Amino acid sequence: MKDSGDCHVVNRVVDSHKFLRRWERMLATTCGNELEMVDACLRRSGIVRHDTSCNAPNRISRSAGVFFTVLILIALPVRSDSLAPPTAVDCAEAAPQDAKGPSPACATKKTANDARPALPWPGLASTVHEPSSGLRLTRITDNRARATEDQQLLRHHYSKRQAWNRDETLLDLSTRIIDTHTYKEVLSYDPLAANRNWSNIDPDLMIGIRFNPTPIELASFNVRTERYETLYRFEDYDKCTFGHSEGSVTADDSRVVLTCYSEKSGTTDIIAFDIKRGRQIGRMVAAENMNWASFSPSGEFIVVENNTYPDPNPELLRYAPDFSEPLLLSTDPQHGDFAVNAAGDEVYAMLDSADILYIRLKDGLTVSLGMHDRLPGISYGHLSCRSVQRPGWCYYSTHGQQLLGAIRLGSPESEKPGLFRKKVAGTGSVIEHWGYNRSSAADYAAQAKVSVSPSGRSIVFTSDWNGEQAPDEFILQADEVTLDGLLH
Repeated sequence: MKDSGDCHVVNRVVDSHKFLRRWERMLATTCGNELEMVDACLRRSGIVRHDTSCNAPNRISRSAGVFFTVLILIALPVRSDSLAPPTAVDCAEAAPQDAKGPSPACATKKTANDARPALPWPGLASTVHEPSSGLRLTRITDNRARATEDQQLLRHHYSKRQAWNRDETLLDLSTRIIDTHTYKEVLSYDPLAANRNWSNIDPDLMIGIRFNPTPIELASFNVRTERYETLYRFEDYDKCTFGHSEGSVTADDSRVVLTCYSEKSGTTDIIAFDIKRGRQIGRMVAAENMNWASFSPSGEFIVVENNTYPDPNPELLRYAPDFSEPLLLSTDPQHGDFAVNAAGDEVYAMLDSADILYIRLKDGLTVSLGMHDRLPGISYGHLSCRSVQRPGWCYYSTHGQQLLGAIRLGSPESEKPGLFRKKVAGTGSVIEHWGYNRSSAADYAAQAKVSVSPSGRSIVFTSDWNGEQAPDEFILQADEVTLDGLLH
C-alpha cells in the first residue's frame, strides 16, 4: 500500500510456518512526525498498532481478530556515491543490524540513476540473455492463474534444499516434477511430503516422509517407476518432517535428521537416523523455539537452530551425531547453508545485512569474507551451497541490490580472533556476478531464494519482476559463458 508516496506498508499474516517467521522484521525506521504519518497510513487501512515503541516490533489487528505482521519502510534518498548500482533505499542502513531477514521492498523500484539494465518480462519457456552477464535466462512457470485461485504456486522449495536431481534432468517444483530440457511435467502430484530430498546417488530417487496414512513413514520414491519403498515407520509419533522442513540427507544418503511430534507427550523430538541400518543414532527433545535441524553433508555434525522470531535468545548449535559435544556457533543466526571452505573444512555459511561469513563446524571459528565494500547494500537474502561438483562455492540472492551471484569461500587468515574480536578475516575469496533477480521481496513468495544445481552451472530463483507480475520461477545458466568470465 502506498500513501502519497510517503509510506509503504506490507501486511502479512503471522504464520507458524517458520519460513515466514524467519524473515519477518517489524520496525519503524524513524520516530516523531514520520511515525505519526505511519499511524495515519495504518488507520486508513483499518489497522491499529498495539505497540507504539519506536524500536519494538508492532503487532496489529483487524476487526476480524486476525493478527498481521507489518513491515514499514520509510523511503531514504538515493546515495550517489554507491560502489554498486544504486537502489531506491540503502538497505544496509534501513535494516536493523540484529534483524534476521530482509527489508522487503528495499530494492524493488528502479530510479533514474539505477545502473541495473532493463529487461522485459520473458515469455514462458523462452530464453533471453541476462544483460549484465550474458547468461541464459528462462522463465519456466506461469503462476498468474495460481496467484488468484486457491492453488499452490509452482516454485522450488528452499535454498538449502536441492531442486535438481543428481544428473540435472529433473527439477522439483512443489506439486510438480518437470523435465529440465522441455520444462514439461514428468509428475503432476506430490509423491512425498514437501520436505523431500533428491537422492545424492540415484537421479531417479527421492527420499522423504510419506503420508501412509499419517506422515510418519520414511520412504523412497522412484519418479520413473512411481514405486515406493518403506524405509522405516516412526510409530511412536503422529507427525515427522526432515529437520522441521529444512533437513537434508547426507551426501551418501546414509543419514538424516528428523523432527517428530507426539500428541501424547506434546513434545517434538529431534532424531538422528541411520537410513541404511534402520536405527536411531541419537535423540533429544527439541527446544520450544527450534527452527530447523540437519546433518552436515559429511554426516559428521548436526546443526540445530533455535530461533523463532521474535526470539530473545536465538542460537545456532552444533552437535556430534549422537547429540553429544554441543557447541554454540552463533547467537545471531541468519539464512545460510552448509559448505566447505578453501581448506576443505565443513562450515555453515550465512548472509547477513552487510556481509557473507561462515562458521567452521569443527571448532566454531567465525570467518568474515569482507563483502561490505565488494557487495554494498545487500541487506539479507539467501545462500545455496549445494553445488557438489563445484565444492567451496556458495550462490547468493540478495534483497538489497537484487543480486544473483556466487562466492568462493576463502580460508581464515588466522586461527584465532584478535583481542576484543569475535571473527577472523577470510582470504582468497572470489565473487562472480550472475545477474539480478528483479524481485520485490515484498513477501516470502516473492523472495528469490536462489538454489544451485549440483554442477554449479545453473541456478533457479523466484521473481515477481519488481512487483509487476505473479512470482514465477526462473533458471539462469552459465552454458554459454565460462564461469571464469563471471569473476569480478
